[in-house]
Amino acid sequence: MMGRSILLAQQRAMLVAECALQRSTLVAQIHSLSGVVSWIKSGHSLIDRLSHIPIWISTLVISFMVFMPGRPVALVKKGLALWQIWRSVTRRSADIK
Repeated sequence: MMGRSILLAQQRAMLVAECALQRSTLVAQIHSLSGVVSWIKSGHSLIDRLSHIPIWISTLVISFMVFMPGRPVALVKKGLALWQIWRSVTRRSADIK
């Protein structure tokens, strides 16, 4: 009877050690995938934001770039300012509703 309890205790110790090894392997795999997941999340959020841009804004930006190609930095600054204005207006209108 005493031999069986010792055998069960040894099996339990082996199983606990195996579980600890599997946990550490899983943590290492999850850690290596966290960088990939963050890239996927940021790409998805960029696509989501770009899909909400009205077509007239993108048409306006493209026409500015075609008709005034000599000032790309100034155009980017203006576009950023317009985008910030658009975001603040849409947020305020959403708050009012």
